[in-house]
Amino acid sequence: MDWNDLRYLLAISEKGSLARASEELGVTKATTSRRLAALEEALGVALVERRPEGMILTPAGLEVLRTAKSVDVAVKGLATTLTSQGTDPARGVVRLTAPPWLSDRLITPMLPRLRETHPGLEVQILGTSKLVNLEEGDADIGLRNVRPNKGQLVSRRVGELAGCIYGSELYLNRRGMPNQKEDLMTHDLLAYQGLGGMPGFEWISSEPYSTRIVFRADDPTGLTAAAAAGMGLTAIPCILGETDPQLRRVESLGVGFSPLYVVTTEALRNLERIRVVLRLVEDSVRDNQAILLGRG
Repeated sequence: MDWNDLRYLLAISEKGSLARASEELGVTKATTSRRLAALEEALGVALVERRPEGMILTPAGLEVLRTAKSVDVAVKGLATTLTSQGTDPARGVVRLTAPPWLSDRLITPMLPRLRETHPGLEVQILGTSKLVNLEEGDADIGLRNVRPNKGQLVSRRVGELAGCIYGSELYLNRRGMPNQKEDLMTHDLLAYQGLGGMPGFEWISSEPYSTRIVFRADDPTGLTAAAAAGMGLTAIPCILGETDPQLRRVESLGVGFSPLYVVTTEALRNLERIRVVLRLVEDSVRDNQAILLGRG
């Protein structure tokens, strides 16, 4: 198999047709068709289906595409490393994915210092609570509370995130401070959309407490805002609850903990620009452990 043929499959998957893929690659349509056919012959499977709406990858094509994306990421990383020889090796773009409420407080404040030491390094933050696919090149580094257990991902535990139940001063004065878990049956509760939520407090979304839920949000910042407005009690990370002057912690209901991991791929882990940003994240988590654990 000619590895160069993977480029043609990548272009077809992105553009949806031979003509647009050929234009993107700067070759003729016949060349793209021939290279795709050569790749299919080498692998012994059909990689695309030709439909009226365009070219659609088969299940085998999708599997090959994942490998093609990994190769593409590795080659681009190698090119960046080689072209930076003789200058600061930590050059280029690093895409970091993390929940926005966490990246805003941990990562963004560190970027000016990083810019001073590595002016050729650009960090792009992809703020989302969803698990971005690192293996397919959608990001380079992830800050997560879940350790990956499959694929070509590597992770390192860098700290812990604590969470507690909070309510506004106004709400607690009006409804009273709970002394035990069962007291929440007389309170209004705010919960994550769907099951789960802040580790240690997943029970809020289960019976019988779920009958007391009056508001849901798919992000802890939405729950924080609702609690601060006096809507009820919610379990949120301490880094949000302790920094909102309108909220008070319900000490009697304890603390929940969740690990924090930095995650990247085997192909990227040894690139200097990746190593620099990994260290940045680790340093920031370490420097902010007090507030992350609700002790700040």
